[in-house]
Amino acid sequence: MRQNQFEEFLTGINVLPFSKWEKIIVDHAQSNPNEAVLKTFSSDKNGIYAYFSSKNECLYVGKGKPIYKRICSHWREAHAKTFRSKAQDWFLFFGKKTEKLNLYILEIEDELDRQIIEKMLIRVLNPSFEKYREEQKAIRAKKGEKLSTTTIDRSSLF
Repeated sequence: MRQNQFEEFLTGINVLPFSKWEKIIVDHAQSNPNEAVLKTFSSDKNGIYAYFSSKNECLYVGKGKPIYKRICSHWREAHAKTFRSKAQDWFLFFGKKTEKLNLYILEIEDELDRQIIEKMLIRVLNPSFEKYREEQKAIRAKKGEKLSTTTIDRSSLF
C-alpha cells in the first residue's frame, strides 16, 4: 500500500485526523512529566501516541501498554546521565528539545491493532526521529561503532 492509501484507511477507521485524539502540551525540558501528563495517564490506557513540535512537525510515533509507562520511560531516557544502547538515539534527539511539544494520545486496546496502526502512522507521518535514527545507525556503521552503555555530560550537548 502507498502512503495515501494508508492515510485513507486510517481516516476511514477514525484514527485520523489528530483532532480525534486527546492532546496534551508537554515540556520535555523538565526532568519529570508535568502534571497534565500525570493526570491524563492516571489509568492504565493502552494505545498509540505521537509527539509533534510546536510547528506541527511529527517528531515520533509510538505505542504503549500502558501509554503512561512508555511516556515516563521516554522522559527518563531523555534526561538520563547514563543510558543503554536502545535509549541513546532517544536521549540525543529528545534531550535537546527545549520547546513545549504536543503529545497526542489515542486509546487502542488490541495489541495487534496498535502495532499495525503505529507502522501505518510512521509511514504516513514520516516522523523526524525515524530519519534521525537511520542517520545515526549509518554513522555508527561507517565508524564501526556499536551501541553500549554510555555516561554523558549533558552540559556538553547544549
